[in-house]
Amino acid sequence: IPMLIWVMVNILSTIFSRNIYVSIIGAYDRWEGIISVLNYVILVFIFAKLVDSLRLFYWIFFSFIISASMSALYGIFQMNSMDFMQWSADATFRAFASINNPVHYGPYVGMMILLIFGYMIQVKYFQEKMKNWQFHSVYFLAFVLTMVVYYAMFASWGRGTWLGFQGAATFFLMFMSQVFVDKSKKDYILDFSLTLGVVGLIYIM
Repeated sequence: IPMLIWVMVNILSTIFSRNIYVSIIGAYDRWEGIISVLNYVILVFIFAKLVDSLRLFYWIFFSFIISASMSALYGIFQMNSMDFMQWSADATFRAFASINNPVHYGPYVGMMILLIFGYMIQVKYFQEKMKNWQFHSVYFLAFVLTMVVYYAMFASWGRGTWLGFQGAATFFLMFMSQVFVDKSKKDYILDFSLTLGVVGLIYIM
């Protein structure tokens, strides 16, 4: 239902647009038309229908985390003039890693922060079912990756970076609120409260 409402709002926006042509097909200068929006909806629908097992979900999940972390780490080295590639733009001013555009790089790594943070909460929840060394290793690794990706966000110096992060934060809070409703455990209440506080501070900043 939220997806359908979002599509309807975009369709109405296209109909009442001052430039219907651009609103339909989009333009290069950061404008995306209704065609792009419908493509996004189709991708989400395909993901929801095809990823029907936990094993497949985790394959995709970790591929996101690993690729984003590698890109973020590359961007940090790039910002500090440690780059084995020669680019046409000054990557030390606005890092873009291997994505070739800081406007795309920033939102991509920004969206991954809360994905990793959510995984940390899940690992903490299943702590009792894990061996002590496994829990500490995975939790520490997730924490380090979160810090790396968070630091890499600033290297792109783009407004889209924070838009990507805020968009992910919205979905993350929706997920956490659902968990909060279904579960009455104190750990979830604490995690949900801390998440609200952290995301609220970032919005203010």
